[in-house]
Amino acid sequence: MAEGAKSGGRRYDQDWLTVLALACVFLFHCGRFIDGDDWHVKSVVATDELRPFMRAATLWLMPTFFLLSGQSAWASLRSRSLWTHLRGRLLRLGLPFAFGALVINSPLQVWIERVGHGAYGGTFWEFYPHYYDGFYAFGGNFAWMGLHLWYLGMLLLFSLLVCPVLVLLPRPGQDAPQAPEQPEPFARGARGLALALGWLPLYAVELAVSVSPHGIGTRIFGGWSPLSYLTIFCLGCLMGRTAWVREEQERLRWALLPAGLATVLALLLVPGMLGSLVLRSAGCWLILMALQGHAARWLNRDTPTLATLREAAMPFYILHQPVIVSTGFLLASWQAPVALVYLVLAASAAGVVVPLTLLAVHSGPFRPLFGLPLAAKAASA
Repeated sequence: MAEGAKSGGRRYDQDWLTVLALACVFLFHCGRFIDGDDWHVKSVVATDELRPFMRAATLWLMPTFFLLSGQSAWASLRSRSLWTHLRGRLLRLGLPFAFGALVINSPLQVWIERVGHGAYGGTFWEFYPHYYDGFYAFGGNFAWMGLHLWYLGMLLLFSLLVCPVLVLLPRPGQDAPQAPEQPEPFARGARGLALALGWLPLYAVELAVSVSPHGIGTRIFGGWSPLSYLTIFCLGCLMGRTAWVREEQERLRWALLPAGLATVLALLLVPGMLGSLVLRSAGCWLILMALQGHAARWLNRDTPTLATLREAAMPFYILHQPVIVSTGFLLASWQAPVALVYLVLAASAAGVVVPLTLLAVHSGPFRPLFGLPLAAKAASA
């Protein structure tokens, strides 16, 4: 849950940003069906021409969720005890992660991957007992990371590690003494510079983990290493407790966006490892700050539609990829223009996942399996 900066209420701009980022995740995973890299299922008309666009999307897509989650964690701890917050994280993140990894979500996708790659020829129900043979990515089948649900497991781990430390920090305006006001021009310049250089901690971590690209520096989780995501989550927590951040994001939004886009473009053209680490860290951060600045300016308003989308966000995330993979499995051998294949896949998958999401929202006692509280009323509280 996110809280507002101006009114002390909910941060509707962050809710909208979450919804829009989820839509981009859906489109991105549809793109994985036809890009040039390996995935669970691939079209026969897959093309390498999408790689630059997919690479650019990975720079900011999943970092958006970790930054928002860090900001939300601080907001939650302002009104909840540590135990209440962590108990909520265990139920909202841990339960759907375990259910998805163990029951249908991940087993279905692994079966499709094995069949599509010619490694298995039986039915899903014949394969299911073998799902628990060995660990996925290590020669086996069991998707210990939940496949696309890795985000839920990683976020739960970060919450358990970081939130106990957050409650020890002084609360601005309450526990911490107020610093004397600086002259307005100097204060604005210093704050703007601090915001623009917020990518430096991320770069330091990227530099450190790059020495172990097949270990802690692996980028198989959405294009970034786990420690990089942890850094972004922690930065989000610090931003959530810093009152001036939202104002500076909104004030500098028109400078941050072109700077971020230019940095990403340079990254796609610069092959050097050191240069690429600088550019990917800076590009990621500048785009995140620009997105939050524009969202704060244009999207900080509530609507009945937002309330519905907010509740549907978690089940949509849980369900969208297995639907895309299943639909792609049916379309894999279709010989057609690549753009048409993409449009048919996206439209068909959306036509399935949206009703399934609504069914999950109204599934009564099964709502917790999709990251929702038992009572629908509590979801919008």
